[in-house]
Amino acid sequence: MSNSDSMSPAAQIAVVIGLVLFGFVLAYLVSQLLFGSMIESVSDLDNLSRNSINKLKASQFVNQLFGFLLPSAVAAYVLKNPKWFSDFNGDLKVRPSLYILLAMAVLLPLIAYLSYLNLQFSFPDFLSNLEKVLRSLQDQLDGVVEQFVRVDTWYDIPVNILIIAVLPALAEEYLFRGNLQVYFMRMISNPHIAIWLTAFIFSAFHGQVYGILPRWVLGALLGYLYYWSGSLKYSVLAHFANNFYALVLSWAYGFSATGEEEFGDNQWLNVLIVLISTGIAWILISRFRTESIKKSRQLQDDGILNP
Repeated sequence: MSNSDSMSPAAQIAVVIGLVLFGFVLAYLVSQLLFGSMIESVSDLDNLSRNSINKLKASQFVNQLFGFLLPSAVAAYVLKNPKWFSDFNGDLKVRPSLYILLAMAVLLPLIAYLSYLNLQFSFPDFLSNLEKVLRSLQDQLDGVVEQFVRVDTWYDIPVNILIIAVLPALAEEYLFRGNLQVYFMRMISNPHIAIWLTAFIFSAFHGQVYGILPRWVLGALLGYLYYWSGSLKYSVLAHFANNFYALVLSWAYGFSATGEEEFGDNQWLNVLIVLISTGIAWILISRFRTESIKKSRQLQDDGILNP
């Protein structure tokens, strides 16, 4: 029996988190070595140069690579998680993929509304200074993201799609669903608790208090897609679709990080739209779940997938 086989799920989770923290330290050092200080690059958000924006994008690429994807691969190898590697094989089925792409599109109003509700959260009076700091940090981050998604040249489009949609979908899904959720499910008998706990950690890792609610719900949905299908490919597709749709909307209508403008007025009408669109998404996701469970049972009967 190897050392990884004898490790408890809690120890395996600790290994994953330790590798991720080490990865982020390494990403910071690599970014400093290659691109210099990011502080100077974002000191004046309204007048960022093309060079500064490119530095930010390159730094984000390094963070995703060293902070999420490589630690995830190393953890899967060290802890002998063969499912992590086998999920690179095989094709996406057309009908389940369409269910996901359509569901993520009609879920955009719900994500925006959750962002709006998250912004309404207020700290107790004795934590008012902390709230001011966090809101200031959120405003700065929104400014950075607004500059980040800006399109000045044609090649900004494929670069933004790669850095904002493709790479995060791969790196974050293979870390959070492909590693952490697997080990939480081994540790916790209730899969729903494991899914929501992993989703909370996924949201918290983004470091945005005023974005934690929508990411928590999104992370749970991604976790269920993996749980039902037994394949990370579908949660990766859903993650990509969510980020890609948000990116396209930012290009089409301008950057809106909060959704406050959309829901501040005509709130009841907007809530009705959210309810209807969420209902449609629920039907699509239910269809995906039904087909995925049927396929998983078939694979189990054929001895391809362990129950």
